[in-house]
Amino acid sequence: MIATPPALPSAIKPRKRLSVGLQICLMILGILLILATWNAIWRIGNARAVARLDKSVHDRGEPVNLAELAATYLTIRDANNVYAALEDIWLSEDPEYWKAFRAGENPLPEQKPQEDTRDLPYLNLPMSHTNKLDSDTMQKVQTFLAAKASHMSRVREALNRKDFRARVKIEDGFAAILPHCRQMQREARLFQVEALQASELGQIESAIDAISLISRTGHCLDEDPFLIGQLVRLTIYTMSLDSAERLLSQRQLNNNELNRLHDILHSLNAQGGLEKSLVGERAVDLDAFSGTGKSQAELVAMAAGDDPNSSPGSLNAVLIVFRLVGLDTADKRLMAETYEKISQCLSNSNFATNDSYDQIFDHVVVQAKAMPPKVITAMLMPPLKKVGGKFTRVEALRRCSETAICVERYRLKHGGTLPANLADIPADFLPAIPNDPFDGQPLRYKQLPTGFEIYSVGPDREDNDGYVPSQKKDSSAQGSDVGFRVERLSTH
Repeated sequence: MIATPPALPSAIKPRKRLSVGLQICLMILGILLILATWNAIWRIGNARAVARLDKSVHDRGEPVNLAELAATYLTIRDANNVYAALEDIWLSEDPEYWKAFRAGENPLPEQKPQEDTRDLPYLNLPMSHTNKLDSDTMQKVQTFLAAKASHMSRVREALNRKDFRARVKIEDGFAAILPHCRQMQREARLFQVEALQASELGQIESAIDAISLISRTGHCLDEDPFLIGQLVRLTIYTMSLDSAERLLSQRQLNNNELNRLHDILHSLNAQGGLEKSLVGERAVDLDAFSGTGKSQAELVAMAAGDDPNSSPGSLNAVLIVFRLVGLDTADKRLMAETYEKISQCLSNSNFATNDSYDQIFDHVVVQAKAMPPKVITAMLMPPLKKVGGKFTRVEALRRCSETAICVERYRLKHGGTLPANLADIPADFLPAIPNDPFDGQPLRYKQLPTGFEIYSVGPDREDNDGYVPSQKKDSSAQGSDVGFRVERLSTH
């Protein structure tokens, strides 16, 4: 029997293949889905990190935005407010500008020109302070002070008030108008001229009074919420220290005068000012990531070298993309993390004795340039690198000045003989040799042909044998120290 052959299979229909175009579309969609998932995870991680950092700051009782910073700057009664009295003085002398300022106008009119103390050769003498002024210079100084006598009398009265709160719209952040900073520096400069003239004429009590008023003007800015206000405070403190240095080089003070001058110099304590200024600066910087976009727009335009008002349409488009992809949160995270590292660094009072502070800023520059770039952090953080050195320098100079007073007490007791070294000064004059904040070692002492110098090694942390540049102690230069020098060359 012949077997029946198996049935032939039915024809198999061929599969439809996806078109090349559809495959490409699906591939692109898959890549976009992966990227979107990664971006969501990345943004969530950044947002959580920022939230943790904000909580850490709040746990320390510090502000993280401008509204919280403003809440720390409490208003006070005008009757107790130095600023209220000073603004009345400034208003009477330049009504157009200060009326516009009080009314919140923007832009403000040009300020009325004022006598500029920088034109006085009296303030630009060599640092030795041993040169006696010629009669022509003294006449210019006396004429200048006579013209400002009424103004300075009113300022003295204002400084007798207890507190200081400037008229500042902290919520404006970068756009805040701060004319009080410039004005306070000008007022301090007037008292510096008065102190130097009194030193030249041998009016020691008057010179000390003027140095006290310079210091009081600086103290008014102790609670200033912005970094620029704190830096002006340092500048004014330096005026006090320079004036004291000149007085001690011009005149031999008695014990009562030395004690009074010591108390004034001791009050010029810049420690803590750096932390305070950076707390305020953090709130201002982080406000660049606020929802309004105004600060971001200005900063992005500055980064691109453009005028923020020149092309608002394209700029807004950039900012929309900036936020949509989460670059603002990543940028804010890097900034917040950097400020946290700075806070931890400054918790160690010896931070200036090593490179840890500078290394934080060097590191953030590299991170800000890495992909994806963090534009706002790259703009705002690097300039803060030099701020730590400015505060430490003033603190070093203050310690040097106090130690110089102790040397003067010793010299007065020993008939003009200087100690061979600081260890020879008895404990009732100098309980302990202060440490140099730049290297943690005792301050250095050097005898000079006409006096002595107490000095710090300065930011480079190298002992340059007390060399301090003559141009207003530019101790930021490599190869220089920070010093307080007392030289009495001429006899009055």
